[in-house]
Amino acid sequence: MDRMLPEFEIRGGARRCAKSDEPLKPTDHFFSLLREQGDELVREDYSAAHWPGPPAADTADIVAWWESRPSGAPGAGKAMAPNEVLLKLFDQWADDPDQAEARYVLTLLLVRRRVLRIEPVETAALFTDPDAPAPAAPPAALRVYCTRRDETYDVPEATPTADRAAEIQQQLTTLLAA
Repeated sequence: MDRMLPEFEIRGGARRCAKSDEPLKPTDHFFSLLREQGDELVREDYSAAHWPGPPAADTADIVAWWESRPSGAPGAGKAMAPNEVLLKLFDQWADDPDQAEARYVLTLLLVRRRVLRIEPVETAALFTDPDAPAPAAPPAALRVYCTRRDETYDVPEATPTADRAAEIQQQLTTLLAA
């Protein structure tokens, strides 16, 4: 069975705090989250003062969340490494099980940058030797296609906890920020 990935249109934020309804200025530090409501994704922005914190890992309707800092703020506006450098790191982490979560996050970053494209995948074909008996449940993976290299990769899904995601973000920033 093919794993179908839905396509969503994500509208820009309303530039208002979802909790206080106060306007968010370009100089404000704020957080955003994407919530799945029916067949659409709804973006909610929160001022830093009203951010309830990262959603629990088992919150089914939350698709993603992120932090935005104004230009000039500590940690904001740092230029990330070029895509070729990110792809080199993607390759380096391929055989390192200690970097599985970081590679998965890097994969999503490369998808966001449109260097990689998520492809439909037949899960029974992932990670199996054609001569070996099929496992009861094959490991979940994300199949991505690299337009620059004309190659397809199967990246094991290794979704980190919120705390680990923050560590990975800091690790990538330290490694790759210019």
